[in-house]
Amino acid sequence: NVAQVAGDQHDPSLSNNISPQTTTVVPGNVPPPEPPEPGGNDLFILKFVSPNPVEVNTPVTFTLVVGNNGEFGSAATVIDALPANMTFVSATASTGDPCNFNELTRQVTCDIGTVPSINEGQTVVVEVTVIPTQTGTLPNTALLANITGDPNTGNNNSIVTVNVVEAGSGNPDPPVVNPTPAPTDEPPDQGGGGPSAPSDGNGGDSGCSIAQGPVNSGNSAANLALLLLPLLVFGFRSIRKQK
Repeated sequence: NVAQVAGDQHDPSLSNNISPQTTTVVPGNVPPPEPPEPGGNDLFILKFVSPNPVEVNTPVTFTLVVGNNGEFGSAATVIDALPANMTFVSATASTGDPCNFNELTRQVTCDIGTVPSINEGQTVVVEVTVIPTQTGTLPNTALLANITGDPNTGNNNSIVTVNVVEAGSGNPDPPVVNPTPAPTDEPPDQGGGGPSAPSDGNGGDSGCSIAQGPVNSGNSAANLALLLLPLLVFGFRSIRKQK
């Protein structure tokens, strides 16, 4: 907007007879911009190993689980690089083409096809079986390749470590715990179950022991006679000598 002063009299300074002014007009109640449409891909891979630890020269299996947190399905390839101290045995995938092993690069490659959205409740499982030939702590890494439109690549690889031990020194057996004796309905022993060692009169053991054995209460008199028979014979001989 411009304002200007004009008159019929002479004005020696015309520079101050005009004044421009600019005003910025902002529309009110403007709605926020529309959010971007959902979509894209967000593939991830998880890796597990069993058994761990494992004895050397014993098969061990790596399990790889691939999923998609995005809205749309996306094709992918699983690559598992095996170290030199692991002998390849087999590799299978739940979907896609058969897996291949390249002995030169020591890479297991599985083209698993399209990974659907995890909202559909589906994942892809890859199992790789190897035999470790050296003891020690061995890391193993798997990654996803040939993905289109995945802005989050931080979850496109996974690493696990397997502990390889000498043969015969695997997981120790759990300690054996003595079971608690089962309760019994029999009354406790009151000391009358059989003969005990004779006392010295002061509550201690005299040092003598009595042989344990069955007792036949019905032949008590016969048993007493057998015990006294040698004494009677010895006494009878002594009397004869005195006469």
